[in-house]
Amino acid sequence: MTRLGGLKSDAGPWFEALVKPAWQPPRALFGPVWGVLVLSNITSLAIGLQAADDPTTIALLAAGNAACGLAWTPLFFRLRRPDRALVVACLLIALASAYVAALFPISIMASLLALPYAVWVTFAGVLNWQIVRLNGPFH
Repeated sequence: MTRLGGLKSDAGPWFEALVKPAWQPPRALFGPVWGVLVLSNITSLAIGLQAADDPTTIALLAAGNAACGLAWTPLFFRLRRPDRALVVACLLIALASAYVAALFPISIMASLLALPYAVWVTFAGVLNWQIVRLNGPFH
């Protein structure tokens, strides 16, 4: 069992039975990586909100990232729909990239703190895509 976005995700027999690419990191890596990324993103958000003349865009992009992150886990693990989770992952990649770009003119530090998150969700999205490609279709 792992925790992602505060939601329990069962990586039990169903997940273990999926064909995964050889380059998938060990499951034990995901929790610590997400912990660091969440702290980094919270810090980038605090800096960005404080530095922005109008923090609305930053707040909306952060909220969109959080919502997509929370939606992905139950779609993939609980509903066992990696194909639908992939749609959310694509949206998450776009939102994370937009977040980094929106922070850059406000605070380079905030943007740099958010960049690893954007890179990781892109990596996770590619991993999600490979799982769909190797195992689909899902019903």
